[in-house]
Amino acid sequence: MTDKQLIDDILGGKQHYISDYLVNCLTTCPKFRNFLHDNHPKIKKKIKCAKTDEDLEDTRFELKVAYLFLLDNCFELEYEKYSIGNSRTPDFSIKFKQSINFNVEVKRIRETNLDIRLKDILKVIGDRIQEIPSGLSASINVVPGKHDGGNFINQLEYSIEELMQFTKNKIETEEYQLTYGDLNEYPIPRFKGGLILVLSKPLSKGDTKHTSYHDGTMPIPYTQKEHYKFGDIVFEKLGQMLPGTANLLFIGSDSNTHEPEDFVTEMRMLTEFINQRNDGFFIEKGFKGVEDFTTQMKNLSTVLFRSSWIDNSHNRNYLWINKNVNFGLSEDIIKRVVGESLQVVQ
Repeated sequence: MTDKQLIDDILGGKQHYISDYLVNCLTTCPKFRNFLHDNHPKIKKKIKCAKTDEDLEDTRFELKVAYLFLLDNCFELEYEKYSIGNSRTPDFSIKFKQSINFNVEVKRIRETNLDIRLKDILKVIGDRIQEIPSGLSASINVVPGKHDGGNFINQLEYSIEELMQFTKNKIETEEYQLTYGDLNEYPIPRFKGGLILVLSKPLSKGDTKHTSYHDGTMPIPYTQKEHYKFGDIVFEKLGQMLPGTANLLFIGSDSNTHEPEDFVTEMRMLTEFINQRNDGFFIEKGFKGVEDFTTQMKNLSTVLFRSSWIDNSHNRNYLWINKNVNFGLSEDIIKRVVGESLQVVQ
């Protein structure tokens, strides 16, 4: 079976850029080819069961983690080695230099519903603007600080027809008012300065049958509760950390709202709740209390967060090391996977 046939078989006809990603992995990592061949029935089943693009992205991230390990010849990897029935076990069993064994559980933070809804609405608006004939270029800017997240998005959904009529009228009027090289902004009614139509007349535009549309500025819809997500992942995944060996929880994110600071904040808060002997908090999270949580935490060696944000030091990897773990995992092993850019969270 050729690489193309293998990928086509795994995807089962689904169109997704995961195909290009797999081609790149196969091209750059020979060991990944063996991994894909050995595990293609499992991966194919996951792709088939995926109901949304977000489900596919979850699988792609699992494969990305496998790829990162397999780039280093010192690692050997087994996919879902312990999976039996409906039991919850780690995604990967790893052997390092034939002597050190540990497990890896993978979790990806998805984009928030607000973020997805806003992008979807703006795409609909952009597609409709491109249907308007003109020699102009347009974009829609969402002004930071001028809206309140969910209510703003509800209003935007409700007002699409009104917004499109305003935009169409402005394009038809400004087509003859703007001179080449001009750029003007037009606050869209009803949004109190929170939504701005930007029109320009570019010198080089030859197509007058469609208005050009370019993505405008869009704020990140923070809720100020983003850090809770990291704690929830730890609570959810603790049951998959197997005793008698080291366990790594590998968290990735495609969400612009979940930043390294949130990861740091939550891991520190968990430590504080333990030190405060806050039984109520952990009971609320499904444990019997502090003792039950700390006992289960002894199986979690480290938590690695691979952020979508890259800081000024070109770092995107943040590592929390459990000081009270039964079986530890060295920082050096993690660095072999993600590179030297690794910040340890205290």
